[in-house]
Amino acid sequence: MQTRFKGIILGLFFVLIASMFNVYSDEYVIGKISCFDANHIIKMNFKYDDEEKVFYINRTDEYGKIYWFTVTNDQINTIRQSLGKCKEWIKIAKENQVDVSKELPNSKLSVPGAMKWSDDFYVSLYNLSLEFYFVSVNGTGALAIKGNKVRSSSNQFIDLKWNDVMLMESDVDIFIDVISQENIDTEIKKHDEKKNDSDDLFN
Repeated sequence: MQTRFKGIILGLFFVLIASMFNVYSDEYVIGKISCFDANHIIKMNFKYDDEEKVFYINRTDEYGKIYWFTVTNDQINTIRQSLGKCKEWIKIAKENQVDVSKELPNSKLSVPGAMKWSDDFYVSLYNLSLEFYFVSVNGTGALAIKGNKVRSSSNQFIDLKWNDVMLMESDVDIFIDVISQENIDTEIKKHDEKKNDSDDLFN
């Protein structure tokens, strides 16, 4: 009985250690954005990597494949402009009750991709292309983000793919807030302070 109890305590200890490394890893969530793919409501994570000094759009597909799409500061500004234009067009579509599908101007992005599937990790041989579209049906506007697929650099039979997603107006508003410079600065500061507070306990 005592041996079993020690085993349970040891197991809990390793779970705690693993969770600590997860919380204070180099990569952490700045914000979450809801959207729809072909079959599900899903969450996209907007992440920052302290070590690499880069941002990711991170998502998981229905097969458990975890994707990271790297976006630069300039590309974040491009997304902000696209979302702003989308909001303008949502208002116009609502006022005029129109049906339309149109690519947002100057919105196309070329991004490197990475994928974890089971215990294997893959990176894209070429950049993926992301395109931002405005879609309206009966005056209800939404944002569609479309993408392609490319072969992995290490296995010609493995593809990395951006599955198309749709964001309704409220989701677009959240996306705008999540990638705002104010929110990015706030979340990075909060993460740094939390990490420093923990480190200071063990000086």
